[in-house]
Amino acid sequence: MTVNDFCALIKRVREETMSRKEFARRHDHWHENTLKSYEKDRLPDIDYLYLLSKETEFDLRELFDARTRIVLKSVASPEEIEEAIALMTNTSAAADQQQIVVEDNAMEPYIQMGAHCQVDEKDKALTPGNIYCFRFEESFTCRKVHKTLVGRLILKAECDEHLSLELGDDDREHLDIVGKVVSASNFF
Repeated sequence: MTVNDFCALIKRVREETMSRKEFARRHDHWHENTLKSYEKDRLPDIDYLYLLSKETEFDLRELFDARTRIVLKSVASPEEIEEAIALMTNTSAAADQQQIVVEDNAMEPYIQMGAHCQVDEKDKALTPGNIYCFRFEESFTCRKVHKTLVGRLILKAECDEHLSLELGDDDREHLDIVGKVVSASNFF
């Protein structure tokens, strides 16, 4: 798909629901001429695609996917493009990853309350030095894994308000381990 193909697509999507003038009226920060340029030969911003999807019920992921492919095709390999799309749309190339929102401050300042974390659900090994996500009742929390000199594991919070938990041999089966945290974004 080219830029012009994408522009034609978003024009068709919008036209099926409302006029350009009506869209600009509903969203007064979008000038009609800006919308016209988006539908002719200029890639739209992501916030416009969000509003277009919201107004028309067209699949937002499909819009993001197509726009990302166009933008990255001159600078990234096909594999890198697929990975970027997977990260953007939270459909990781590895089906065993999910995004969670941390609901406590146990790992502050590194992972703040409200941070979005990508979690590898396949890795539940509790390897020392790594941070893992745990489900506790209906919320998510993270802890860093440490190992004592005698081989026992400690789940440690960075924030002193939260206690560390030393695990015995049988304790592990009682934990609801979501997986290893592979990335965290404190920008929310």
